Amino acid sequence: ALAQVLVFTNKLSQAIKIYQTLTVQEQKKPMNAFYFSYALHNLGQAKRALIVFNERDRSGEFKFKLVAKKIKKILEGRG
Repeated sequence: ALAQVLVFTNKLSQAIKIYQTLTVQEQKKPMNAFYFSYALHNLGQAKRALIVFNERDRSGEFKFKLVAKKIKKILEGRG
């Protein structure tokens, strides 16, 4: 939750440090992957952002489908 707040307040480097301390499974949770990839992208790490985004857990994806579409557009430079 703290990392998400840091993303909202544009403290992206701090947020990334927190996301990097999470286990791989935690990083793959949809909301973590969304915010982590968004922060990476906004700090110029577009390729890594897409990797984090694409490796997210997609079980239960129906809950996050709209959010995922919007974030994917941003990460691909279309949004």
